[in-house]
Amino acid sequence: MMSHLDGYLRAGEVFYISIFTDKGIYFSEESLDIILDIIYDMNEKDYFLLFGFTILPNELHLIIRVKTANLLDKMVKGIKRRISKSLRSRSILGATLWKKGYTVENINSRAQLIEALNFVHRLAKEKGLIDSPKKYRYSSSYMGNPTDLDAIW
Repeated sequence: MMSHLDGYLRAGEVFYISIFTDKGIYFSEESLDIILDIIYDMNEKDYFLLFGFTILPNELHLIIRVKTANLLDKMVKGIKRRISKSLRSRSILGATLWKKGYTVENINSRAQLIEALNFVHRLAKEKGLIDSPKKYRYSSSYMGNPTDLDAIW
């Protein structure tokens, strides 16, 4: 039986994205809360489907589905711009926030999706922030952080 998810994966519209802050910039807990709110707000406004994420003090990892692959660059720039604008308006961080560009991997199968989710969910533990991925509040592995996968998988 084919699920909704299989159609998204075959269409080549699911991506694992890593975005990094510029050298020496680290997000405070207040910043992490703001970034989490922005990601969920953009998801609720249908900019993308959110399949997984982890927000770390100096990087953002997202597994998302965009409507078409040619919107990916615009989407990432929009995420960066919105986070930067929000943090600057609260005088949390200055003008330079992100490194240029981002890394991206296409996800075309369930196996690749599971591998990417496991990797993203382990990051906070591997960086020494927590002892269990399920305890990290800024990740889709945290019980209180639903994703669109909950509805379609």
